[in-house]
Amino acid sequence: MAIQTESSLNRFLLTATRVGMFSTLLTPLLYWSKLMFLQNSTKTYFIYIMSEITLVLFLWLIARAPEWRPRITLTTKLFFLYILILVLASLLGVDPSYSFWGSLDRMGGILTWLHLTAVFVVLTSLMRTQEDWVKFFSFSTAVAVMIAFIHLFSLGGTALIPEARGGATLGNSSFLAVYLLFHTFFSLFLASQQKKKERLYTWLSVCAFFALTLSSVSAVAVHFSLIGGMVLLSILLLIVHGRSKTKKQLGIVLLVLLSIVFLTTTILAFLPESSVHQKFIDLSSGSRFALWDSAWQGIKEKPLFGWGLENFGVVALTHYNPCFGSQACGFEMWFDHAHNKLLDVWIESGILGLLLYLGIWISSIRELWLARQKKNITGTTFAIFSALLAAYFVQNLTVLDTITSLLLWIMVLAFSNSQEEPAVKKSRPLPLAIPTIATMFLPFAFFFFVIQPLRGNLGFEHVLNATDLDTRLEAYERATTLSPLGIDMRRIFLGDQTSSTYWKIPVETLRSIEPQARLELGLAQAGLMDSLGHKNQELRAHIALGIMYQTEGHFFDPAAFEKAEEILLKAIELYPLIPQPKWTLAGVYLDEGKLDEALAMTQSVLDASPLSPQAYNYQLIVLKWMDDTDAFEKLAAQALQLIPNLQSDIDQLTAVDLQTRSQEVLTSFHR
Repeated sequence: MAIQTESSLNRFLLTATRVGMFSTLLTPLLYWSKLMFLQNSTKTYFIYIMSEITLVLFLWLIARAPEWRPRITLTTKLFFLYILILVLASLLGVDPSYSFWGSLDRMGGILTWLHLTAVFVVLTSLMRTQEDWVKFFSFSTAVAVMIAFIHLFSLGGTALIPEARGGATLGNSSFLAVYLLFHTFFSLFLASQQKKKERLYTWLSVCAFFALTLSSVSAVAVHFSLIGGMVLLSILLLIVHGRSKTKKQLGIVLLVLLSIVFLTTTILAFLPESSVHQKFIDLSSGSRFALWDSAWQGIKEKPLFGWGLENFGVVALTHYNPCFGSQACGFEMWFDHAHNKLLDVWIESGILGLLLYLGIWISSIRELWLARQKKNITGTTFAIFSALLAAYFVQNLTVLDTITSLLLWIMVLAFSNSQEEPAVKKSRPLPLAIPTIATMFLPFAFFFFVIQPLRGNLGFEHVLNATDLDTRLEAYERATTLSPLGIDMRRIFLGDQTSSTYWKIPVETLRSIEPQARLELGLAQAGLMDSLGHKNQELRAHIALGIMYQTEGHFFDPAAFEKAEEILLKAIELYPLIPQPKWTLAGVYLDEGKLDEALAMTQSVLDASPLSPQAYNYQLIVLKWMDDTDAFEKLAAQALQLIPNLQSDIDQLTAVDLQTRSQEVLTSFHR
C-alpha cells in the first residue's frame, strides 16, 4: 500500500510538472492593459510564476524518482556556461543592478534568464519521447493558430487587442512574425509525425495557414528568412533522403551554393556602393549601419566581458552617431538594442559569451545530426529543425529577441538536447534538503520577483487613473519606490507625466492645489535623484529631473531654475554628444530669459547634427523667441533646402503667437 501511495505521488508530481510546462505555452496569449508595456511585462511575469512553481515540483519529483533527473549533453553544458558568463559579465558591467532586474520594456536581465534556465532544465528532463514532443508542439501550435486569427481579425477592422501595432498579442509586427516563423516549422514537424493522411493534410494546411498569415505581417527580415529556411529544408531533405549518391552530392553542392549566396549578400550589405546595401537601407533605414557602428565601438572598448546585460543603451549613448535623429537614420535617437543578435550578445557578454552562444547553436544541430544517425529521429525531423534554427538565426541578424522568441528557442534547444542519448537508467536521488529549501524560498521569490514588481508596475496606472489627489500621491509613492525591476523607467515616465500635466492645466488651477502639487514634485524629484546613480537610465533621469526643476521654477519657485541648469549641465558633461539635454537646457534658458545662452546651446547641436530636423526646429524656436526675423527666415530657407518636409513645422512656428502661447512653445523642449 505504501509503495502504491508513493507511486501515485510520483505520478502526481510528474503530471503537475508537465502541466506547468504546458502552461508556459499560453504565454503569447497573455496581456494586461493596466500594465506598462502590457504585452511583454505580462508575459514575463507569467513565465516567472510558472517556472518557479514548476521548478519546485520538478525538484520534488527528482528527489523521489531520480530517473527523471536532467540529462547533461554538450548543449546543456554550453547553455549553463553561457548563463554563467552572462552573470559574470553583468557583475563586471556598467550597471549590475540593472543587468540583474532588466528593463521594464524588455525584461531581459539575469532574472529572466534564470527563469528561462529553469524551463530549459525541466523540458530536457520531462520530454523523453517523440510522443511527448508531438503533444507539446501541438499545444503550442494550437495557441499560435488563435494568435494568427487575432491578427487576421485586426486586418479586417476588428481590433481585439489594445496597442497591437500589427503584432496581435505580441505588440509588434516583427515579434509576431518570428512567432509564426517558429510555428510554420513546428506544424511541418507535426505533419511529418502523422501516419494517417487526414492528419498529415491537416497539419500541412496549418503550415500553409501560418505562411499565408506571415505574408500579411510587416516583417521583411522574417519573410526572407522563411523563404531561405524553406530552400534550406528542401536541400537538407535531398541530402538525407536522396536515394542515390548523385542526389546526395547534388544536395551538398546546393547547400554550399546557398551558403555562398548568404555570405556574399551579407558582405555586399556592408559595402556602401553596392545595390544590396542600398536595398537594405530602402527596406529599413540607415540607422542599422549607424547603430552597428556604435556597437562595434563599444565592443572594441570592452571586448572580453562586454558591458553587461541590458546595457546596450549605454553603448549607444557613449558612442553616439550624429546620423541618429536625421532622416537618413529614420529620425530615431534612442536605442536599447543593436537590432543584431550577435552584436547584442557580444556587447552584453563579450567575446566569451558570443563564442558560447554560437557554440549552443552548433551543438544543437550536431545533436540533431547524431540523433538521426542513431535513428532516434528521422532525417525529415533533422532537416526541419536544422532549417528552423538557421532561419531564426538569420532573421535575428536584424531584429531583437523577446521573452516569447527566447521561450521558443529554449524549446527547440530542449528538443535537440533530448534526442542525443537515451534516458538515464540509474541516478542518485536528489537530497530532500534541496526541494525543501526551494519550497521555503518560493514565497520569497514570488514576493520579490513577481508581486512587488507587479505592484510597482500597476502603480503607474493607478497614478494616471486616480480620482483624488491623496490617492494619486499614494500611488505615486508606490510606483516610484517599489521593486528595482523597472523602477527607473517608472520614475522617468511619471516625472514626464507630472510635468506634462502641470504645463497643460491653467495656472490658477495649479496654484489652488499648490501644496499637493509641490508634494508630488518632491516625490518625483526624490525618485529621479535616486535614479541618477543607475548608469543605464541616468541620462533620461537627468533630463526628466531638469524638466521637473524647470516646472518648479516656472510655477512656484524661480530659485529652482538654478537646479535645472546644474542637473542638465551635468548630463551634458556625462554625454557631450547627445543633443537632448542641450535642447532641454535651451528651453530652461528661454524660460529664464537667457536668450543668448539658449541660442548658443541650440547652435552647438545644429553644428554637430546639420541633417537633424529637430536641430533646426529648436534653433528656429529660439530665433522666434528673440524676434530675430531675418535670422529666422534665413535659417528656415536653409532648412527647407536640406529637409523639405520641415515646411509644415516652419509654417506653424511662423504663425505662432508667443504672447499667448509661450508656455506651449516651451513644452516643445521637453520632448
